[in-house]
Amino acid sequence: MEFYTTAEISGVATFIDRNFERCVRDKLSKPSSQWISIEELCSIKELDLSNKNISSLDGLQYFLNLEKLNLSNNNITDLRLIDKLQNIKEINVTNNPICIKSYKEFIS
Repeated sequence: MEFYTTAEISGVATFIDRNFERCVRDKLSKPSSQWISIEELCSIKELDLSNKNISSLDGLQYFLNLEKLNLSNNNITDLRLIDKLQNIKEINVTNNPICIKSYKEFIS
C-alpha cells in the first residue's frame, strides 16, 4: 500500500533532504519560491548529485524517466527508492555509508 501527500495528489514534488531539493532546483533553474511539479521531474534523464551532502533519497521516486544517476560521495544509507527508477541504466553510489541490508535488497 502506498500513501500520498496532499502535495503529491496535486502534482507537486516534495523532498525531505534540502540538499537534494537544492540540486533539483539548480537543475531546473527553479527558485525556492516556486513549486516543483512531478511532471517537470519526469522530463529529467540525467542527474548528478555527487558530493552534495545528501542523506535521504526521498523524492527520487518522481524521476520516472531517469536513465543516469550519480550519487557518489554523499551520506546515503538507504537505497530502497532506487527500485522506483524503472528506466535507470547507469547508477553510481560509491563512497556512501550504505546499509548492508539496503545494498543486498538493491542488488538482488
